Amino acid sequence: MSLFRSEAPLSPRPLFWHFPGYLDNPVIRARESDRKLGFRSRPTTVIRDGNWKLHLFHEEWALDVGRAGVPKNKAVELYDLSQDPGERHDLASERPAERDRLLAELLSWVDRIGAKIPRQPNPAFKPAASGAD
Repeated sequence: MSLFRSEAPLSPRPLFWHFPGYLDNPVIRARESDRKLGFRSRPTTVIRDGNWKLHLFHEEWALDVGRAGVPKNKAVELYDLSQDPGERHDLASERPAERDRLLAELLSWVDRIGAKIPRQPNPAFKPAASGAD
């Protein structure tokens, strides 16, 4: 239990989370596209490394050619939490080297742990039946 007795410092390392689902009841700070669709959050995988936080949105990634579509497909968002703790200013286009570094690390982690990310549209999805546009 040396961690609790402060005998050994923690070494900095990235944190990852994988959320392959939806939350409804949008909040004010949700992405505009999510609010319009009635979601608080959509499927995403995230890495936080120091002050940097990168979101990978599964739908845009899968439907808009993945890495080849970045940054035009809006599948990836990048934030500097030291300057923007509310995640309002996406830096993915302005900081491509940081975006690409974190994206590579995130995708490597996804492969290592076997996290499921859709690779193609759901063939059983019927927009008219779901009420989607």
